[in-house]
Amino acid sequence: MKNQRDTNTIIRYSKLLKSLVTFVFLLTAANPETISALPLSTHYVTTDGNCGSASPCYSSIQDAIDAASSDDEIRVAAGDYTQITTVGILKQVAYITKSLTIKGGYTSTDWENQDPISNVVNLNAQTQGRVVYIQGPDISVDLNGLTMSYGKANGQGGGSSGGDVGGGMYMHWMPQ
Repeated sequence: MKNQRDTNTIIRYSKLLKSLVTFVFLLTAANPETISALPLSTHYVTTDGNCGSASPCYSSIQDAIDAASSDDEIRVAAGDYTQITTVGILKQVAYITKSLTIKGGYTSTDWENQDPISNVVNLNAQTQGRVVYIQGPDISVDLNGLTMSYGKANGQGGGSSGGDVGGGMYMHWMPQ
C-alpha cells in the first residue's frame, strides 16, 4: 500500500513539474525580451591592433564602438588609449550611442581573465576633450576595469546654464 501511495505522489509531482515547465516556456515565448541574452559578439582592442588570435581586433576604442552592434561586448588590453574622436564640436576618446559593455584589464594573449589591477587600461583625453561621451535614450552602458584621465570639457558645453561640464564622463539623454 505504501509503495502505491509513493508512486501516486511521484506521478502527481511529475505532472505538476510538466505543467510548470510548459507554463514557463509559454511565458518566455510570449515575452522574449524578459530573457537576458549574452553579448551578440565580442570585439577586441589593443594599442597596436594586434590581438593575437582574437578577432575582430581594433587599435582604437572608437573603432570597436563603431563596429559593434547594440549589446555587444568590447574587451580592451592594457595600454594608454589617447585617440580623440570628433563628432560635431564634441571631442572625446569614446563616443557611445548604443548599449554596450566595455571591459578593460586584458592582455593581447589572454582575453578570458580580466585583471584591471595588473593590466591597466587608461582612456587618456590629454586635455583635448572629454574621456567618454554617452548619448541616447534607453541605452545601457557598462564600463568596468577602465581608468579615465585628463578629460577637459572646455568648449564642449552641456551645463544647464551653458557652461562646460563632464570632462571625465558626460551623459546626454535625449527623449524620443
